[in-house]
Amino acid sequence: MKIKILLLAVILFLYHDLLCQTDTIHINNTYDTCQTIHIFVPAETIYGIRLNGYVLLNNDTSLVRVILVSVDSTEYLILEAYPLLYNSDTVFFDDVGDETYYLEAVHASHIKIEINDVNIKIDTIFIDTLYNPNIPTWRMEHINNVLKNKVDSINNNLQEKKLLWVAAVNPISQLPFYQKKTLFGDKYNIEGLEYYIGGIFSYYSYQGNSNLSKGNLTNHFDWRNRHSANEQTSPYWDGDPDIHHWPSYFHEIGNGWITSIKDQQAWCPCSKGCFTFGPLGAIEAVTNLYFNQHLDYDLSEQHVLSCYPSAGNCYNGGFENMVLKFAEDSGIVNESCFPWDPQIHVDDGGPGTPPCNNICNNPNAKIKITSYYPFSTSQINDYDIIKDSLINHGPLSISLYNPGGHAMTLIGYGTVEESDTLHLNYGWGSFIIVPSGSPLIGETYWIFKQSYFTTFGINGYVNMITKQASSNAPEFLRIQSLGLPIENLLDNSLEVLCQDLDGDGYYWWGIGDKPASCPAWAPDERDCDDSDPFVGPYDNEYNCTPICEFDNIWTDISINTTITQNTYMTTHIKVNNGNTLTIENGATLFIHSQSQIIVEDGGTLFLDNGNIKVCGDVQWEGELSVELGGALKIENESEIIINN
Repeated sequence: MKIKILLLAVILFLYHDLLCQTDTIHINNTYDTCQTIHIFVPAETIYGIRLNGYVLLNNDTSLVRVILVSVDSTEYLILEAYPLLYNSDTVFFDDVGDETYYLEAVHASHIKIEINDVNIKIDTIFIDTLYNPNIPTWRMEHINNVLKNKVDSINNNLQEKKLLWVAAVNPISQLPFYQKKTLFGDKYNIEGLEYYIGGIFSYYSYQGNSNLSKGNLTNHFDWRNRHSANEQTSPYWDGDPDIHHWPSYFHEIGNGWITSIKDQQAWCPCSKGCFTFGPLGAIEAVTNLYFNQHLDYDLSEQHVLSCYPSAGNCYNGGFENMVLKFAEDSGIVNESCFPWDPQIHVDDGGPGTPPCNNICNNPNAKIKITSYYPFSTSQINDYDIIKDSLINHGPLSISLYNPGGHAMTLIGYGTVEESDTLHLNYGWGSFIIVPSGSPLIGETYWIFKQSYFTTFGINGYVNMITKQASSNAPEFLRIQSLGLPIENLLDNSLEVLCQDLDGDGYYWWGIGDKPASCPAWAPDERDCDDSDPFVGPYDNEYNCTPICEFDNIWTDISINTTITQNTYMTTHIKVNNGNTLTIENGATLFIHSQSQIIVEDGGTLFLDNGNIKVCGDVQWEGELSVELGGALKIENESEIIINN
């Protein structure tokens, strides 16, 4: 069998040579710094280029790229290597050409090598100089195979390291190299982020921190699900207004207080437009939260680009603070009044932008912010300050150091916990489970709203641990919170709603100060969750304070019931014959101090790493009775806590 495989390889090689005249150039040189190699006849037309040699990756942040540069300065990726792609410090490559194995008449200028702590030996370069009409088809098939192989390799290495995200071929990973470079920056080293499709992204070079401090605030907070706004049973459900924006396989569900995912057309023509989408995403969400209504304004990024050039442009990028200044000074109109259209060209044929006078005469909305607050150098590195601002002031405009200056909207955060269920993108799979021994358990991850459409990340969102290999490496470039109040300059009838929709006596009025519209008897503390009558205001760590009033009745568990999140049941509880009450990992069933629990003959109470706890700082005065024939199953991490 081995001989047959070798013969097949020889036959394929000869077949390739028959179809494509190949020049062989022996380099036999090792490089450890960035270099340029000139081997082409001036303006030589080539139809493929491949390499032989090997790479030594010296540490977890090592990176090398070998790039073909054409006469018109277009760049094609011949080879790239970094640790996430390979499970070895030494990588041998034979006849490799990621984007260059087949080329469609490229006028070659030179080859350049980009290096970060790598030694690369190039033995031989093969150059095809003969045209073949099948090249376009071959090229597409080859590039697709290269992407698939990279995804498989990345996923294997992620699983081996017990990291928590999944790679897939997606619209960003499918971009040609020269467009990825425009999007992520020169010599970008984002350790596979372009392949992200779900889970919690972390840099492969960051292997966790055994000396984590918990911080002082609640472990999880996400503006999509506050007051259960992403659930149909909640009085605050947003109605999933974005579900009909796209074909069925791109459905957006569960945005809650956050507005729809946008598409900046990262590949063309606005690769640097994120600086408008990040802050406008924050303004749209904060407007909902300030008025305590799902207004869901879609604000015009084009209004900023066309009417406030000081903020920046699609081709060189810009500054989120200048976008916020424009919103503060003049307000920003709705999308339909000035639709996103950065593709209009100026007279010389170069990329341009629509003139400001293209704005409509009668906008439906014009949203103005009162102020914005840039974080200081010390604040930008303090996780508790970021979390506190997110909870009290709403989603934040934020940009990362890596990828360089990429702007997004910060909408929430979480803490990695063993056995957590992490969801993947719709249509790409279902979930992964945080394994025991993952080096990332206990880490804070941030939840970002992207502007790369719903096919990137988890329906357009990214869960991300932003720490890098060096403990001194900065994580955030800029963070801005929005000041209140928010105004719609075209509708002065809007009022902040002050409501008690769960009937527990506590009111929710959004993120601003308590408004005059609240009734006189409304407490000054806002309701932590106005969709749950068993919780009241925040505690000092922004957890919900349970309201624990005993109801002297029996709750019968007459169907199989699974509790997946903290639940308050301040009655007596009876698990009926033939049924199971399961409390899953991470969930706690809060009961009253006087509650009794009975498991009937044939019933089962199963603590599947979940807990039962008495609400309030009191001892449990009730009892747990398991009748003959009933069952109490307790996994090893479960607890019945009878005294807080």
